[in-house]
Amino acid sequence: MVADLTPTLWDRCMEPGLRLTPDRRGFFGYNDNFKAYVEGISFDRLLEMARRRNHAFFDRLGLPVN
Repeated sequence: MVADLTPTLWDRCMEPGLRLTPDRRGFFGYNDNFKAYVEGISFDRLLEMARRRNHAFFDRLGLPVN
């Protein structure tokens, strides 16, 4: 899930026992009810991770990396 980490969402992620990511910008954990791994991060964190992951690729293509 990608969402703004509002105080309400923060509380709803803590209720089922999801763990806070080390950078405190998301949550993760296993949901027994759905038998699924759940991860929630902010959109800003998603963009930051994508930029870091693709930096060398964009650099090689001569594209600007912001």
